Parts: sequence; C-alpha cells; structure tokens
Amino acid sequence: MKAVMSCVVAGLVSLFGSGVAFGQQLSAEEWREDLQHLARVIDEIHPNPYLFHDRGAFEVAVAELSAAIPELTDDQVIMGMARIGAMIRDGHSFLRPLSQRFPLTEFAPIRLFSTPDGWIVGAVAEEAAWALGGVVETIAGRPADEVMAELARHGGADNAAQQAYSASFSLAIGRLLRGLGLVGEDGVLSLTVEDARAAEVRALDIPVVSMRASFGWTQSPFAAPGEATRSIIDDWSEAPLAFRHQGMQYWSEYVPGEDILYVQINEINDSSRPASVDGAESVLSLTDFLSKSLALTEDHPTDRLVIDLRFNGGGDNFEARAMMRTLHQYPELNQKGRLFVLTGGQTYSAAMNFVSMLEAYTDALFVGEPPGGRPNHFGDARSFPLPNSGLVARVSSLNWQLGVNPWDIRRLMEPDIPAPFDQASLRAGRDPALDAVIAFEDGSLLADRMIAAYEQSGVEGAMALFASEVQPGEPGVWHHRPGVLFNFGFQLLGRGVDEPEVAGVFVGAAQMYSDSPSVLFSIGRIAGRVPNWPIAAQMYEGALALWPENKVIETHLARARLELEAAARE
Repeated sequence: MKAVMSCVVAGLVSLFGSGVAFGQQLSAEEWREDLQHLARVIDEIHPNPYLFHDRGAFEVAVAELSAAIPELTDDQVIMGMARIGAMIRDGHSFLRPLSQRFPLTEFAPIRLFSTPDGWIVGAVAEEAAWALGGVVETIAGRPADEVMAELARHGGADNAAQQAYSASFSLAIGRLLRGLGLVGEDGVLSLTVEDARAAEVRALDIPVVSMRASFGWTQSPFAAPGEATRSIIDDWSEAPLAFRHQGMQYWSEYVPGEDILYVQINEINDSSRPASVDGAESVLSLTDFLSKSLALTEDHPTDRLVIDLRFNGGGDNFEARAMMRTLHQYPELNQKGRLFVLTGGQTYSAAMNFVSMLEAYTDALFVGEPPGGRPNHFGDARSFPLPNSGLVARVSSLNWQLGVNPWDIRRLMEPDIPAPFDQASLRAGRDPALDAVIAFEDGSLLADRMIAAYEQSGVEGAMALFASEVQPGEPGVWHHRPGVLFNFGFQLLGRGVDEPEVAGVFVGAAQMYSDSPSVLFSIGRIAGRVPNWPIAAQMYEGALALWPENKVIETHLARARLELEAAARE
C-alpha cells in the first residue's frame, strides 16, 4: 500500500512538473490540518477502518500526502485526501470534493457505462452524438480501463461493481479530471472511441465547461451533466419496460403477454410523489404500493414476479423489513422460477440489505449484474466538515448484517443469471435482464446444466463446461461465479456422490479463484463440516494471506488449528 500511495503522489506531482505550489487557496498548513482531521475522524468513528489494510499503511499514506502538499494544487490535494478516504473501501465513507469554498463549477458532458465489452458512451454532448454506443479505447492517451480504475480508487465503494458505477459519473466532474491530470490547461478531455456506425476509431474531444452544480443526472445510468446532451435512450425506437417511468420512485406494471408482474423500486423510502400501480397513479407509501402491486396477482394470471432493484441506491432498512413481511403474504410467488430479483452496480445500502434478506428468506433467483453493496457492509454514515476547506467527510458508524451471517465475507454477490447490458443491447434498446427472466426454463441455470454434463462425462466434463462459459481466468466481475461451483458441488453431495469425487469440484474452485479470499474461506468451512481439518486449515491460511486484516478468517483458522492439535494428542 505504501508503494501504491507513493506512486499516486509522485504521479500527481510529475503531471505538473514545476514542483512548486500554485493555485492554492489554503496554505500547506491549513491543508495538513484538514488532512489530520480527516484521518482522526476515520479512525475514531468508523467501526473497522482497517478491514482492508492495516493501520500502518493508512498512516504512511497520510504522511506521504502531507509531505507532498506544498507541491500540489488544491484539486490535487483534494483528490489525494479522497484517495485516503477511499482506502476504507466502504461505499458510505468518502470525501465530498466540494464545499462553499470549493464549489464544483466545471463538468464534462459525457457519461460512460461499464459492460463486458468495455466502457460504452451512454450520454454525451449533442455535437458528439455519433459516439453514443461506442466503446471507449483511450482516455487522456491511456487505456480506458486504466483511467476508469484510477477514478474508482478515489471514491467510496463496497466492491468492484459499485466502483464501476461511481467511476461512470466521476469522469464528468471537472475537479476530479484536473486533480488527476486527465485534462490539460486547455480544459479538454481527450478520448478515442469506436464509431460503431463507421466501423472506425475516432478522436473525441470533450471540453470541460462551466455550469451550475446539479447531480440529478447521476440517478440515471444514461445521463450526463448539462442541458445540451444526448442519451443513448434517445436513439431507442422503443424504451424497454425498465425505462418507461424514469424519475418515478416506484412503480409496477402487469405484462399480460408474459404473465409477469414487474415491480421497480428505486428507493427504499416512502415517496411524496405519485406512484404507478399498473397505470393507476396515486401517492402511496412504499409498503402500500407493494401490497397493491402484489394484489394484482389475485386477478391476473401471474407466472413470474420481477422485482427490479438495479437503480436503487438505498434508503430505510425498516422499510426493507416491512417489504419482506408483505412479500411473505404471497407464499405462492416464493418459488424458484417464479420470483426474480434484478440487481446492478447501483443496488446498494438498504437496497443491498433487502437483497440479502431476499437471498436468505426466499427462493428468488437473482438476475442481471452483481449488486454494488457487500452483503456485510458498513452504513449509517455521519458527516464531518473539515475545519479549513469546509469539505465534508462522510464516515460510516455501524456495521449492518441484515439477512446475512457474520461470517459472510463475500465482497461481491454474484447473480444466479448474469445478464449485463452489453454494446449490442444498449444500441438496440433491449433489456438483457428482463429478457433472461422471460427466457428462463427449469434446468437452464449453469449449475443444473453442469449436472447434465456430469451425468454424461463426470466431474471433468462439468468443470469444462463451467470454464468454457464463465472463463474464470479473465479479470472483472463478469467472470466471478464461484457460487455456481458451490451449487453444483452441493447438488452432487445431495445425490450421494462420493466425497473424494465432489472434492474435485471444490479443488477446482480454489484453483480458478485462487485470488479470492471468500472462495478459499468458503471451501475451508465446507472442509470443517466434513470434518477435514487439515484441508480447512490450509484453505483458511490461504484466505488469511489474501486478506490478513479479516478477523472472521483469523478466528476460523484458530479453530482449525486447535482441532488439529487436539487430533495430534489423541
């Protein structure tokens, strides 16, 4: 971590090679006082600020930024402090890069969207509408993936899915662009983009322009700041169902041709604005809305209930609990293949807690993209203004564990049916997640098809099927699907398959996801149930090596070692 922060600071300095402070509204000592205040608040308020790094690494990062402050611009200092806040790796904890003294006055009218095909232009200034739907290849002369990952490292995020979502709008904020040296003195953000219509790569220069700070555009995944912008939605001949009531907090619609009740909830809070229940609009509390929507199933043949949480950034956890009680009044819908939940990188906070409860207490199938929240995550953030700059630090004060066990250390919850937007669906105006729900058939899940492959060619054939479809060696959230392997392995155990044969599945999971502490930890827990304490200890040791600050892994390893010692004495 020390090397990482050194590179960040060195990079910031080298981008403005004079090595002399300029453009600072605060003195170096005032900035240092703010930096120390930020570090102290994080240490005192956050339930576990060192879950992903040790205290020493954090203190080194603070010291190195403090030393570099005289050579940095205000924007660079702010980005340096944002990077330190983001070391917590908590979506509720971050530094807001604006205050009355440091208002945001510049924005770049562009919005990117993360897909398996790369970063797609989802909204842009009208004069550059040709770029909509194109894959971005470079930003400021660097690979697009590299730049977007750098932006993500300066904002709070629970996991890689939320990082991608936050980076998508961070690219439009002038202070972040200037602080990271992505625009020069001319104030132009330079990209190269594939022009899908012309089948060529073209230069795209986006000027950073002055405008009134407004963030309503961040609520839509396909909107950019500024009035003279164009969205990829504008090119769709017909908007998919999910985009027909943009701006409405919650709404539902019965889809008669498919016998589907579709319910979209974009905030876990009551709305003072009208909600729509199958076209009838009225002001309803969230629980009343859900009750009235589910009541539609009493008069309409309903094969599937779809709850869309892809655009839900959270709200009130008590409302989430109330919704669970409402859902339980319709047990006939709580069946595998009848209840579907759509998630994405924007699914976070109270929405993530709702997802966890649905995972724990229903037979829902999850469709779309991994949610942006960790199952076990921090929340209830408190705000603290820094004394000189007025910048506000948001710091979590509680650890939420709704619907999950304390030992659930997953950083990413994988969907049962991955169905992310890709370039083709975005250009055509299709919704892959709802398409996947409509196309679902019993036995179509990958784990079920692996069972069929096992019956034909054993574990080796089933694992080959998994590798060919998932490509687990590839980077990114799209290839992280170890849950399928666990599902398949448990199905084999349920069939009475010999444990040594099933062990091959879990060994394969450990090999394919050797860099995932949650995978190794889960295999350790399975081994501990057998019990096979030597294997359990080995898996826990591997997990702890990858995540040495995790006390849950440490505790399980201690238990395994005690069991081994007891066995040695017998």
